[in-house]
Amino acid sequence: MEHWKKIKEELVYDGWRKVIRRYFLLPNGKEEAFDIIGSNNYVIIAAFTENHDAILVQQYRPGAEEVLVSFPEGGIEEAESLAEAARRELLEETGYSAGEVQLLKS
Repeated sequence: MEHWKKIKEELVYDGWRKVIRRYFLLPNGKEEAFDIIGSNNYVIIAAFTENHDAILVQQYRPGAEEVLVSFPEGGIEEAESLAEAARRELLEETGYSAGEVQLLKS
């Protein structure tokens, strides 16, 4: 598979989320622009009870304009480790406190 070549990128919106427009030269010679949704660093917590039941939350999501079920998640505060953020968000959103934390980073 041939690689795409990034030509440039620009910040087109800087709000709660950021929108970055990236321009690529495709293998077929055509230039295309793609909008990428950016955000601050955050954690998603896949938490389970001692009985192996998933701990999920119901939250209103503006994009879908409805309440969805998902794993707890939230932003990482300044000077906070990933594990600290995961523990804090789990407690804030569900009332559960975390024991062992295993980190999976992308």
